[in-house]
Order: sequence, then structure tokens, then C-alpha cells
Amino acid sequence: MKTLYFVIFSCLTLLLFSCKKEQLDVPSVIGIAKDIDDNSYNYTEIKGDDWMIQNLNTSRFQNGDTILRVVSAQGWKDAYFSGTPVWTYYNNDSVMGAKYGKLYNWFAVNDTRGIAPDGWHVATKSEWINLRESYGGDWAAGYYLKSNSNDWLNEGAGNNESRFSALPGGKVNHAGNTYGFGGEVWFWTSTIETPATPSSNFAA
Repeated sequence: MKTLYFVIFSCLTLLLFSCKKEQLDVPSVIGIAKDIDDNSYNYTEIKGDDWMIQNLNTSRFQNGDTILRVVSAQGWKDAYFSGTPVWTYYNNDSVMGAKYGKLYNWFAVNDTRGIAPDGWHVATKSEWINLRESYGGDWAAGYYLKSNSNDWLNEGAGNNESRFSALPGGKVNHAGNTYGFGGEVWFWTSTIETPATPSSNFAA
């Protein structure tokens, strides 16, 4: 089952937690996926599932419809209350997008037109949990899933044994406030929690 990985919120805040362990063998990139905008994403197999190792950067749904870009905190907030699918860059800085991808709200992720590249899907909660448990659970998984680059501040890098290559792209909340860059990464899950709450509408 192919599973889409890109930088937006999921239940797995535990990616932020890590403990130092020995360097392990790193699996190789096994292929390239492309979105409707012809952006390329490397992917690798992790514990039987294929995961992208770059963050999503598309500006269109699979049917070709444009996803609206917002350039202000107010625009993001308005989209939250109107239920409009939108994307933005962290601090509205397009340079950030080249490395960290776009930030999408829940309405873009959950839209029936499909945000994932053809043949891929947004990971479910159970798929995230399986990934986490494959690398030791809450307090160990972060070290294996985070990139080993100096993007992570305060010696927060992992060893990236999984090749998941998580980067600390920060997040933007429903009010349009960005924070956490350099120290946090959040991912979307396609699983809808019941009851839904406004706090679930973070993207980063």
C-alpha cells in the first residue's frame, strides 16, 4: 500500500522526541513519484510501506483545480472559518517552500478532488502508528525518522535510519500563526477524529 508523506499535521507529535542510539544501516531510495504540477518526490520502503521523503509542494488537486494560496494570517484564518482549501508557505516565504514544501489546511487535505499524487494517499492514523511502533514507539521513533541534518536546532537531529527524512518545518495554526520552525514537524492524517475539534486544523 503506497502512503503519502508530506509536511502537515498528524497525531504523531512524538517525532519531536528522540533518544540517541547507534547509527544503523540506511535503506535506499527506491523510486520517484510525481504530482500533477510535475514536482518529483523520492520515496523509500519502510517496514513494507512506501513513504515519500520530500514534503508535498503541489498547487493543484488531482483533477487540475487550483488550491488557493493565502499570503496572510488573516487569509488563513478566513479559510478556516469558511472551510476553504488553501496552502501557504511558512512566514509566506517562497524560499522556504523549495526545501520544506507547502503548508496545507485540513480542507485541502480532506478534499474529495485529492491532494495526493496519482496512486498515493494521505496516511491514515493507523499507518502512522504502525510507522511509529516500527521504530520503538513514542520516545524512540523520532531519532530514526528525523533527518540527520543541521536543520534541527539544539542537537535535535536524528540518524534518519528509516530514510523518512523528517525536517523541522514548523507549523501554522487555524489563526494563521506560524511557529516551531527548527524544532517541530507535524503531519496530517486522513483519519477524522470524533468529535472533530478546531485544534485538529493545524498544518505544518
